[in-house]
Amino acid sequence: METPAGARQVLAAIRDTGASHAERRRLTAIILNRASDAARQTLEAMMSTAEWKDDFIESYVQIGVEQGLEQGLERGLVQGLVQGLEQGLEQGAANAKAQDVLKVIDARRLAPISVAVTGRRS
Repeated sequence: METPAGARQVLAAIRDTGASHAERRRLTAIILNRASDAARQTLEAMMSTAEWKDDFIESYVQIGVEQGLEQGLERGLVQGLVQGLEQGLEQGAANAKAQDVLKVIDARRLAPISVAVTGRRS
């Protein structure tokens, strides 16, 4: 696998297994994980060429895009929920304070103060 010819044989064998796209990705990941550093570098270099790019690199790009979208959506939902809860609690606290003030006014039988155009209180 450390030579271009060996890497080509490994990549051709993976491609020719007839396995699904997902199974080929798993098989490739296993082989890359178990290969020596030199073999992995040779395989990765070969996988980035036009001959193999469609089979390998594009699938990894697609995986990255899908994972990025999933993580972004999850983070956005969590952030939205947190902000919504915070705003709801703030509004609820403000409404409760306003209700408390109105209860005090009602309990003391106070009338709202009206200010005429002249600025004097009635």
